[in-house]
Amino acid sequence: MVLQTCTVPMNFGRHYLKLRGLNDLQLICSGGEVVRTSSFPLAMNSLVVSELVGELQMKELDVEEFSHSSVQCFVEACYTGSVILTKENFREVNKLGAVFKVQWMIDECLKFYTDLCSELTTGSLEAAWFLFQEAGYILKERNNKDLQLVLSTSLGELSDLRLALVKDFISHDPNKQEFVYTDLCISLAGRSITVLFEWLITLVESKTPPVNLSGVEKRLLTSETLALCFQEAPELYQKLVKIFHLYLSKEDIFALFSAFSLICVQKIPTNRSLERSLEQFPGKVVFPIEIPALGECTSLLEAVKVIDMEPRINSCIQFVSSLIHCYQIYGDINSPDIVETIKTGLDK
Repeated sequence: MVLQTCTVPMNFGRHYLKLRGLNDLQLICSGGEVVRTSSFPLAMNSLVVSELVGELQMKELDVEEFSHSSVQCFVEACYTGSVILTKENFREVNKLGAVFKVQWMIDECLKFYTDLCSELTTGSLEAAWFLFQEAGYILKERNNKDLQLVLSTSLGELSDLRLALVKDFISHDPNKQEFVYTDLCISLAGRSITVLFEWLITLVESKTPPVNLSGVEKRLLTSETLALCFQEAPELYQKLVKIFHLYLSKEDIFALFSAFSLICVQKIPTNRSLERSLEQFPGKVVFPIEIPALGECTSLLEAVKVIDMEPRINSCIQFVSSLIHCYQIYGDINSPDIVETIKTGLDK
């Protein structure tokens, strides 16, 4: 039978922890260390524990991914109705609250995090890095954006700190970071995203072509981030594409095609001349190729075939950039015929 819950948090009395006769439950922590406790206050706080000890009659719970000190903090919080949080135990106590579904403890962790965010100033880079790591961790572990939203709000008016945080992320070698942290950095960067592109250009230029981008580097190159780069720093955007022209492998250029293809300043009606419409797109600034025959095309497939036969298109990047222009007019790039034509062009 599942134990009935009561209103928590509640102070059951910390002194009962010392009464060994009441301690009918063992929590096995990291390194085999053991926290002995009464199952009653834990079950009152957690329906998970209530089911484990009430229905399954378990006397021992495996929490080996957590340190002894964090588990002890969790247990004492269940006894006293208050949790003592520090930067050192925040991550594990927050996760213990989530694992055992102790909502009031999760709420206290969010309040602790929010209070830390409210103390941020322009010079609080070390504190901001800690908060960034914790927001990324909970996003990765539980796909939970609560901490990200709090941090993003706190950094809203601290543009210098936000920029410093982005640069600090780069200094920690993004190639070794997980995608979730890269995505979080992009989200927090906002209009400071250009710093990441400056770093990427420097990185690519330091290598010998053809360069294959890492997963994290490709993660920076979405239609949204590239569009923001074009809006905030058009010259940097042009430099980025030119560097790709000189350094990237054909495989990477093709893989990034969809991201570049979606960058446009407005939707152009299909009944307008393609040749005239091309003047509306930012890609035209970078790759001004005049192909009069395109003005007579009525579909993307026709346009692809025209540029595929164009002798002046003598490089992979020119071919792809022309496809980008056509894609922005006609839209559908998923047709098997079009995809096959693109691959044929890239193999030239």
